[in-house]
Amino acid sequence: VFKDGKIKDARGRGNVRSALNKFKQRAMGNYVVIKHPRQDKKPIFTIYLHLHDVDIGAPGSKVSQGDVIGTVGRSGMYDQCQRGHLHFETYVGRPWNKSDVRDPKKIIGVKIEDIE
Repeated sequence: VFKDGKIKDARGRGNVRSALNKFKQRAMGNYVVIKHPRQDKKPIFTIYLHLHDVDIGAPGSKVSQGDVIGTVGRSGMYDQCQRGHLHFETYVGRPWNKSDVRDPKKIIGVKIEDIE
């Protein structure tokens, strides 16, 4: 998912739903939401939170697997952390809906050992 601080889209092709850089929302910090093709008639969303910088286009921009999303950071409620990190979420259905949260390993099709 990321190497040398650059975060890459792990799921595959999709469209940027929202990309907020220097966002003032305290909890999430800088983040990107990508809408991917449907699975079982429901859209798939991947969400990348607490980024240092967002390196992706405006909402509606197309992305492909491997495109750089942003840089690992510690924005939002983790701005006082010593080290940067990536908070990565996946949803099938509606983003931010707790009942639609899915295990990222099953959605993106990688083993945890494969993530650098």
